[in-house]
Amino acid sequence: MSTQEGIFVIDLTAPRKGRASARSVGKATKRAAKTAKTASMGARRARSLQIAGRRIRSERALKSVFLEERGARRPSLFVSSTATHLAALADVAHQERGNLRLFLFEQVSPERKEYLQTLFRTVVSVGGDVDLLGSDELAEVLSADTRGDLFVGGAVNPVEKVLVLYRGSFDRLSVPLTWFQRISDAQPDFADFEVIDYGQTVRFGEFEVATDAILYDFDPEYRSRARKRQLELDGSFGGSLRRLRELRGVRRSDFPSISAKEIARIERGEVKRPREETVKAIAKHLGVSPEELPTY
Repeated sequence: MSTQEGIFVIDLTAPRKGRASARSVGKATKRAAKTAKTASMGARRARSLQIAGRRIRSERALKSVFLEERGARRPSLFVSSTATHLAALADVAHQERGNLRLFLFEQVSPERKEYLQTLFRTVVSVGGDVDLLGSDELAEVLSADTRGDLFVGGAVNPVEKVLVLYRGSFDRLSVPLTWFQRISDAQPDFADFEVIDYGQTVRFGEFEVATDAILYDFDPEYRSRARKRQLELDGSFGGSLRRLRELRGVRRSDFPSISAKEIARIERGEVKRPREETVKAIAKHLGVSPEELPTY
């Protein structure tokens, strides 16, 4: 991401600072003896608290931060172990949502999700329609400075034939399923999808593709940033051609009107200024415009 959004961890059950009384110690002892269901809820909360971000420890603070971030229209992310904490925002649910996202470490009912979507632009929860990273990997990705350049999960839509991916910023990215079929001879199994390797790889059965390759092809801003990093190494037209050709899985011999030898000469920089007809033919075969080709 070019601009890091704010991240807020909602922790309304955190103990107050100060010396613990005998009564509070007694309550803590009782809490330790609760059921397995309560322990599971505590585990979700613990995972959410592993995420680096500003802690919100009271309903008053939650409402204040929520209204401030919504008014500023910043792309802010709120993380909570449970949707119950969001009840404090019920009286502002009728107002404009702004650019806020919510992630929950618990599954929520469709009815509750409808309510949450009046508050947040994007709502994603564990156990929902989105196939997510495991909780430990998810917490680490959400704590990373580069979380917007990593995927935390996604959902395959076989009707529209598209994969909707969620980045660590919880921005959505739609990728046609045909793109995965085109870049490799291996056949992806769209019924067996998951994001792995701490958000760095998308897997369909035995087929795998790097997150970087997807972002490079479908996010112009990411491509621009990656391009800037690559300029020091190779900013030539030939370098752009080589990167795009490899990204598409195209061999040098696959260009119908240009020899593999000529493609190799261009990529090595031996042809400084290819003819306009050559550039147009290369761009057409790679599925981009002649103007776009040098941006890869």
